[in-house]
Amino acid sequence: MENPKDRRNRLRTKDRTRIACRRCNSKKVKCDAAPGVPCSGCQIAKAECILIDSKRGRYVRRKNIPPSEGQTRDETPASVSPPKDQSPVSHKDHSNNHAAPISEGVSSVEPADGQLLRGLSQSFERRAPTDSSALFYLHIADQSVRPTQQPINDSIRTFYAGDSFSLTYAIHDVLAPFLSHRLNYQKRLHFPIAEGFDPSDMGRENIANVQVTLLRERNILHRLGPDALERLLDVYFRWFHPAFPLLNRQDFLQKCLRNQMSLLVLNALLLVAATICDQADIALTGCKSRQHARTVFYTQAKALYDADLDPDKENNVAAVFLMSFWWGGSNDEKDSWHWLGIAVSLAQSLGMHRSTAKSHMSSEKSKLWRRIWWCIRIRDTLTSGSIGRPQHIAHRDCDVEMLEPSDMANENLLGAEEAIYACQMARLSIIFSRIIASRYAAVQSTSPTQKTRLEDDLENFRQQVPAELQYKGVHAETGQGLWSAMLLMAYNFGVILLCRPTSTGDEKASNFWGDRPKAVAAANEVTRVMEDILSTSLVRLCQIHTIPALFNSLSMHVFSLCTSGAIGRELAENRARTCMLGLTCLQESWPVSGWILKLFVDIIERLRRKLTNRNKSGELSMVTASPALGPSQQQKNNNHPSNQHWGSMEDMGRQTNTREPDIAGAMDSTSRPPLEALGEIPLLSNDYSAFSNTNTEMLPNLFVLDDLFSDLDSGQVNFFDLLEVPNYDTIDGISY
Repeated sequence: MENPKDRRNRLRTKDRTRIACRRCNSKKVKCDAAPGVPCSGCQIAKAECILIDSKRGRYVRRKNIPPSEGQTRDETPASVSPPKDQSPVSHKDHSNNHAAPISEGVSSVEPADGQLLRGLSQSFERRAPTDSSALFYLHIADQSVRPTQQPINDSIRTFYAGDSFSLTYAIHDVLAPFLSHRLNYQKRLHFPIAEGFDPSDMGRENIANVQVTLLRERNILHRLGPDALERLLDVYFRWFHPAFPLLNRQDFLQKCLRNQMSLLVLNALLLVAATICDQADIALTGCKSRQHARTVFYTQAKALYDADLDPDKENNVAAVFLMSFWWGGSNDEKDSWHWLGIAVSLAQSLGMHRSTAKSHMSSEKSKLWRRIWWCIRIRDTLTSGSIGRPQHIAHRDCDVEMLEPSDMANENLLGAEEAIYACQMARLSIIFSRIIASRYAAVQSTSPTQKTRLEDDLENFRQQVPAELQYKGVHAETGQGLWSAMLLMAYNFGVILLCRPTSTGDEKASNFWGDRPKAVAAANEVTRVMEDILSTSLVRLCQIHTIPALFNSLSMHVFSLCTSGAIGRELAENRARTCMLGLTCLQESWPVSGWILKLFVDIIERLRRKLTNRNKSGELSMVTASPALGPSQQQKNNNHPSNQHWGSMEDMGRQTNTREPDIAGAMDSTSRPPLEALGEIPLLSNDYSAFSNTNTEMLPNLFVLDDLFSDLDSGQVNFFDLLEVPNYDTIDGISY
């Protein structure tokens, strides 16, 4: 019997095809495929060997071509074949006297500006026919000086050449002035990639089949039934897509119906959908729990991305962006920050951070790119403000046009709220980014007008919010008003980051940035909105930035609890409990909220014990004061804004200050019912001595850890022990 290897060699000796397969063509390697025999590379990779549709040889050859030259010309790899949309060549070359292909519908006379580059391309191809990278850049240079710029549509891939790239300089500043005859030459950063130069052409129609094969081989394939898939897609596009419209909805759903959708994008989408869907929908997926469903879809998406099985770069950007909503634990290396950074890098490699106004890109593709970029930009600023890491995106590197409602015109969004929500979040993200860069960067701004300018920008933003997104409450049946609530949450999150006071570090910086009344007012508004959402049972549909908004609000309530009098503490306790209840409900969908809840349970339990001891001893001193400080240090510490506001610890309960009612109870209507239940209370006075004999049973202790938090892990590692924070109850042997 003939050896298969000998048979392959015999076939290749006689009938070896001069057309590469898609896999070898995309990798820019030589292909040894023969008719009916797959190439060795595809056999090793166990991949389907499909020959590309080559354009070589589909033109009339000159009779005076020497056989040796004709053979050399035929053996040029398909990966460096001239694209079908290139202009024809009519000039003669002394060393290679033959004609190039003539495109249909195009004149056979080529303008002079393309002849030189075409001559360079042909000359280089003869010298180094396998160096496809050099030919690729020559192709880009040829695109830049053509008299008619090729448009970029959905079916054409692009190449981005940044301003500092030497190729950009050579094209626009060296070649273009001499080769281009256009009077109004415009600099172009996005170039179309013609067929034969684009690696993503490889097997694009077989993406889904290849991905299924990989998941099946790794025994992690989990496919949903039609009903479950339809339900999760509906949840995603109804409650998540308006916030981050990075997909073309109609195109995506049509591909799903034809079973042609990339499983990389689909599994990343299902990861998000499983996070916010109803518990009944989880049962349809065949998974044991919500966390199990999230893990299944994330595992599949990660495996597909790691295997690099999706050649479509836009698919990769969308997928890793959605994977940034995964949270596997506090020590997970590939966390939200990791995936978001990859999304930013991939998007910038495509040039999504730059304007496409001069790139001859189709309107639909420009809108999609704009939506994708602003989704990434919004997420980057919110994530940076949430976890305290630097922003991936520098504002000065970007000139993408602001997102407009017209960019969502074809997304079939249900209401006016959904149509303009992402646009308003994009505008807010610009201010949010400047807050982080100004106050929390390693080199902070010292301009006295910077904070004022940011505060004014926030105030102007709120005044200019369209009427459709003005918060008027949340409707329990339809969910109307939820997007307004999410925008208000993000706005107050930014206000707290800008204005929250500090009690440690540089006192000058504290005086410069801190604005306690504004920060407390923002925290109160977040609490009130959360209370409205809790009453509608729509907490699972909240966007993920609700968690850091509640986290920051809780911090401000604890700050008020530590620095306020008796009534102020009761109000702070009430608001803090509302925030903790919100985090309790949110941890069902967003697991990251769980550790925040446990942290504050520990914090507040310590404060409760401390305040109980102080109340028994009749003291009304501030929790933040340290008894270990000497007289000189205490005098120095009185320069802190909070001490200037309250005076000395001994006189704190006897001074009158008109700012306390704003902090303690006059910020919003939610604070008034507990006060009114106590009867006539002189809100305009800060003299709490009149209530020193008030029966404490009339004011229920809201920090008794009841059944609501009974399921928390009692064996958790104590947060304070990890930080080696001293026990304030026994510090230096002094009892509070």
